[in-house]
Amino acid sequence: MKEFTNRLALHAEWVLCFFLLLGGVLAAAAGIRYILRRRQKKKSVKGRAEWLYNFLSDNPFQTYIFLRGADAFPFFVSENVEQVFGLTKSEMDTDVFALARCMKPEEAHKLERQYRNWNRREPMAAEFSFVNPQNERRGEASLWVQYRKKEDVYVLVLEDIS
Repeated sequence: MKEFTNRLALHAEWVLCFFLLLGGVLAAAAGIRYILRRRQKKKSVKGRAEWLYNFLSDNPFQTYIFLRGADAFPFFVSENVEQVFGLTKSEMDTDVFALARCMKPEEAHKLERQYRNWNRREPMAAEFSFVNPQNERRGEASLWVQYRKKEDVYVLVLEDIS
């Protein structure tokens, strides 16, 4: 009986080592799977962000501008602002009110009054005439502004409706 107990104890050590090793392998596999899923998720988010950036920038009729609410700083201006309105992206990046230079003064004042009276709960919509200063092309545009209070961001969508 003692010999059987010794053999059982010897095997128990091997069985214990086997399960410890198996547990380590399973933990490592779970860790690797977790890391791979996180990488895939980051890749997916990055891919969606690139797609969204390209969509917003390459749309030939609409220009998108995102402004910080606190100081009206434009943190995104779509690339096509020059094609549609004749303003360089750097002009818009530094002075969002550069768009007013494309309008007749009375139209710019009308938009300013509408903006001041806007409640910021509903989107603001307006239309205005513009002149592209690069090629003197005249056009009509619609403006849609939405304020996102949670993020303190203004989203402007300008569309050439000429």
